[in-house]
Amino acid sequence: MRDEVATIQAKAGASNDEDAVDLFVGAIDLDHFKVVNDQHGHGAGDAVLKAVADRLLSFKRKDDLIFRFGGEEFVYLGINCHRDDGKQLAEQIVAEIAQLNVELDSGVLVQPTASLGWSVFPFYRERPELFSLDFVLTVADRALYLAKQDGRNQACGHLPNLPVDAIDRTQADWRSKVFSQHPDLLKRV
Repeated sequence: MRDEVATIQAKAGASNDEDAVDLFVGAIDLDHFKVVNDQHGHGAGDAVLKAVADRLLSFKRKDDLIFRFGGEEFVYLGINCHRDDGKQLAEQIVAEIAQLNVELDSGVLVQPTASLGWSVFPFYRERPELFSLDFVLTVADRALYLAKQDGRNQACGHLPNLPVDAIDRTQADWRSKVFSQHPDLLKRV
């Protein structure tokens, strides 16, 4: 995916507002997954992970990518999306996972849910090189934290809230300070 960053940035920089050229970046975390492992064993946890992965793969668009990010976390990359459609895609992913019923070898039925945080890359279309894909993943992770904090089994997204020119870039290390210097940088959607 990192090899495609320059192409995504170039398309975004040359796009019109209505063009679907953004990369949807969704961070998915299964809710209360530790309980499944603790109560039913790691084999049961593996069965739930496989069922979630299969569900994600069954409805993703042809070019979209899904990765297991570690533990019970997945990353969903929606290729050629429009930033205004991110909320709908995020809510669809959460709803698809919530429809799962995983029957364990013991006969117990597990109904997993997930929380999802999302954002888009490039963060600013008019300056696509300004923030990295890793930055956007961090923004999606911040939104994931809010989805969990607000009760789980839901999606939360962050888009830019400030014009790009309002960001103070006068110091060499401005990126590391952007959240503290601009607490209103992110708009929750």
